[in-house]
Amino acid sequence: MRLTLTQTTLNELRSALIRYTNAARKVTGGRGRPVSRKSGGAGSDAKAIRMWAIDNGLQVNTRGRIQADIVKKYLPAH
Repeated sequence: MRLTLTQTTLNELRSALIRYTNAARKVTGGRGRPVSRKSGGAGSDAKAIRMWAIDNGLQVNTRGRIQADIVKKYLPAH
């Protein structure tokens, strides 16, 4: 079975889709490009910050983001 659009149904389809195309956002870049992630401020020192926090009796998450107050205390000490 082959379906074809007449000019009338084509115009109806375009008018139905126009609100979606107007609301869409443009995608920049090519296909398959990896998305770079920004570090949360601790950067590559996350392991060092955790060790410092543990050594100083502070409770710190073993995984994930390091609490801002711990990073704030760590920075002046280093």
